[in-house]
Amino acid sequence: MAACYDAFVFDMDGTILYTLDDLTATTNAMLKTFGYPERTKEDVRFMVGDGTRALIERALPADAPRENIDELYSCWTSYYDTHGDEHTRPYGGIVEAMRDLRARGKKIGVLSNKYQAGVDAMIARFFDGLVDCAIGDGTAPRKPDPTGLIMLAERIGAPLDRIAYFGDSTTDMRTTVRAGVFGIGVTWGYQTREAIADAGARTLIDTPSRILDFA
Repeated sequence: MAACYDAFVFDMDGTILYTLDDLTATTNAMLKTFGYPERTKEDVRFMVGDGTRALIERALPADAPRENIDELYSCWTSYYDTHGDEHTRPYGGIVEAMRDLRARGKKIGVLSNKYQAGVDAMIARFFDGLVDCAIGDGTAPRKPDPTGLIMLAERIGAPLDRIAYFGDSTTDMRTTVRAGVFGIGVTWGYQTREAIADAGARTLIDTPSRILDFA
């Protein structure tokens, strides 16, 4: 039987939200604006997880200059702020699991490498009233730096050893190892189960309903 935890912290993209279509559309809108070739959805799948600036740099052609990253970033976020939720949706069972956790008195947090305004917009759009604290890039250093997870734990009043963290990426699992938090890899996201396990996941789950096993 799984241990029970007091607080549940989730990554955003690929864990609680399917965002790949909108991330791809936004990235291609930026690339097209600057005259670069577009990327496929499968290309973008393996570029996400380390924040918007990392995604932009990975999406650029190898010979593209990097001196104007700030301009590219502004273009990307401007498009995403307007169109970023057009095809995005919570994974089936996520909202129900969160509601159940709330009913059991559990704290819920979100820790993302997405920029803070983007995180806040997605929480308001899809998880209004379900999340106690959400931290994104700009509020804390990007994962796998554990600072954001430690900060989130303090804000929701949960000791690190009483937190279960759910994520779909190697970055997520490396964060949990560095913070000393129990890391649970979700296999419905953007990276492979083998990669997540190798990065330090303590266990893997294949469906959102299994989140409640830890409550």
